[in-house]
Amino acid sequence: MKKIFIVVWFIVAVIVFADGLNEEAQKLKDNHPTVYAPIHERALRIYDDNYMMVLFEINRQSSAFYKALKMGLEDEPLFLSIYVKWVEDIQLYNANQKKLLEIPCDWGMIEWELTQQMGAKALLNGGK
Repeated sequence: MKKIFIVVWFIVAVIVFADGLNEEAQKLKDNHPTVYAPIHERALRIYDDNYMMVLFEINRQSSAFYKALKMGLEDEPLFLSIYVKWVEDIQLYNANQKKLLEIPCDWGMIEWELTQQMGAKALLNGGK
């Protein structure tokens, strides 16, 4: 049973990751290479030579980047307060605030926290 599970998991993983970069990651790489670069470098730093996980992380972070950016346009002060928590090098952030989106950070956590905070804020303001 364990062997069947491993084989099925491997087949699913190959199918999922065979396409390479997802749409968001490819768009970042092509149109905003200075934003894509820290996402790529961070994934390599975290997963080293586990290339399937590097690709997964790049795709996950790229998707989260676009979702977080869209939410950030709705509430910029909240976006910035959350972004600062998840930036990896606060000194780099302080020195390069004009290049905010190019600083390594965890876009997945930024997106998650924005979703949670904006949902709670809407509830407190009488929304759904």
